[in-house]
Amino acid sequence: MIKSDSIFQHLLFPPYDLLNVGIKPLKADCIFVFAGRPERKTYGLKLYRDGYASRLIFSVGRFEWRRFLQLNLEDYGGLLDLVEATPYFQRHFFVHMTSTGTSAFGIPKRQFGTLSEAMALSELIERLQIKKLMIISSGFHLRRAVKAVKNWCANPEVELIPVQVPNELASETRENWWKSYRGFTLILSEYLKNFLYTFLVIPVYSLCQKNKKAYLKTI
Repeated sequence: MIKSDSIFQHLLFPPYDLLNVGIKPLKADCIFVFAGRPERKTYGLKLYRDGYASRLIFSVGRFEWRRFLQLNLEDYGGLLDLVEATPYFQRHFFVHMTSTGTSAFGIPKRQFGTLSEAMALSELIERLQIKKLMIISSGFHLRRAVKAVKNWCANPEVELIPVQVPNELASETRENWWKSYRGFTLILSEYLKNFLYTFLVIPVYSLCQKNKKAYLKTI
């Protein structure tokens, strides 16, 4: 792939940094871990156990549930029963952990994964009256993740705390993303996804939702 010296490296840091809006972990009401890389869940669980929040919500995608079991939790909240009862093409779950127990439940699976998670999460934010939410994801994914949650959260006063998976756990970082074909294409595709979310996906879904609410008021 691309060979780099120290000067060239510094030219390649900004494309990653623009996507990574992460800050240091702060105390929150809840930690939410986006589906995807297994290191996201490992890090989210660590922060929860370190006392950063009293709630932890994992998003578990269609193909993730087997790797999710590798966390060796005491209780998976009935996740395995849900997996067996749900057709594979509809599998997307949230696993909600608190000091009093764990529960798993399915969420509506739409065409766009991050937006599906944000829409389902927005309902929990309102129902659980969450005021400060820590979002855990890979650094390159955080800008789009925050954008989706902000645009779908009904309460604009909810404080979002985006936190990236540390470099020692992450596969692609600002220091190495251009050194592999996978990393290079990943960052480029993330820019495309951000563009689509900003100018197409979020506006269209928001418009459909407003039209649906307006229609329901008339019947």
